[in-house]
Amino acid sequence: MMDLPTGANTVILQTFGRVRLGSPTRSRPYLRAHVEQLDETLPAPNDAEHIALVESCKEKTIEYLRASDSPHDETVFAVKNISHPIFSVNFICTNFPCSMDEKFQLLSEGVQKKRAFSLLAVLNRECQFALLKQNIQNQTREELDRQQKEYDAQQREIAKLEDFVARNKVRASTAKSAGASVSGSDSAAVSPSVCEAVTASVVLPSPPD
Repeated sequence: MMDLPTGANTVILQTFGRVRLGSPTRSRPYLRAHVEQLDETLPAPNDAEHIALVESCKEKTIEYLRASDSPHDETVFAVKNISHPIFSVNFICTNFPCSMDEKFQLLSEGVQKKRAFSLLAVLNRECQFALLKQNIQNQTREELDRQQKEYDAQQREIAKLEDFVARNKVRASTAKSAGASVSGSDSAAVSPSVCEAVTASVVLPSPPD
């Protein structure tokens, strides 16, 4: 039994070895059935290769779970805190998010070391796939960010052009109004002089005797 970081508790049940479930003997108040113990070849306790293999499986499992879309904090916590190498491999085989057929194939292997090698191969494959998926998502995100930046830049340019057109419309209207005022004042000032000049230059002939 372990206390999780979230405050919840989890219980991990382990058997002393591989078993095959037989026919049930009763279903209430809980299920009981005959089981058959299966032979299993275990590595030596001081097998350095097996210990390193188990550590690689744990590291790859954590790497995969942290790279996945859904959070798996409880599974990561459990993998880190299972110290027994055989229990670690069996726990990962049981709880790793792969197909049921693949889990069955892993747990059906009677040689513990071969099971760990097979598990590591599955983990490497899934980690590569997860990394490829993550790279595709990052490229897509970068492309979307680039398009968004281009769109924002275009919108800023459009806003500048609209502001420029609006300011020039105001200037043109002001200049037109000022021109009309100047034209009207000039004509009012010149008209009397022109009239006087025209009157002064006209000479009428004398009437005949």
